[in-house]
Amino acid sequence: MEYSTVAFGTTVVRHLQQRASTAIVTIGSDHYTRTDLAGVTCFNFIAAAHLNSAIKSLDVKSTRDLFRRIEPAALAKPGIGTYAYVVLAAIFEHDGLGSIEDWLRRSVKKATASSASRASRNDCSERPPRPWPDHGTRKTERYKTWLLTATPS
Repeated sequence: MEYSTVAFGTTVVRHLQQRASTAIVTIGSDHYTRTDLAGVTCFNFIAAAHLNSAIKSLDVKSTRDLFRRIEPAALAKPGIGTYAYVVLAAIFEHDGLGSIEDWLRRSVKKATASSASRASRNDCSERPPRPWPDHGTRKTERYKTWLLTATPS
C-alpha cells in the first residue's frame, strides 16, 4: 500500500511501514510479518501475537521442526484458542508444509500408537468394573424426590 506523507505525515507513514515489515510471529529462525500472513488471507494479528508468545516457550528450531516434532497439546495454554490455530494453519500453508489437519492427524496417530503399546503392556481386561458415582448423595436424593412429585398420577 502506498502511504502518503502529505496526507498522514512522515511519522505515521514510517510507523505503518515499520509495523508492516516487523515480524509478528517468530518460530525458531523463521519470521512472519503481517504482510506474509495477509498473503495467505490471514488477518488475525492479535491471535498471531498470542501464538508467538506461546511458541517462545517451546524449544523449536523452525516452523518445519514445530510441524514435525511438537504436539498440539504443547500449545494448550491460556490465550491460545481456535484463531491462534487458524494463524498456525496459515503459517503452515505459507511454508508449504501441509495442512493443520495433517499436523493434527499425525499427533493422533502417535497417541493411538502409544496407547496401543501401553494397552499391550497392561492387560486391562482383569480390572473390576467401576461403581456408579454419587449414590446416596443429597443431590441424587433431591432429584428422586422431585421426580416422584413432578410425575403426573
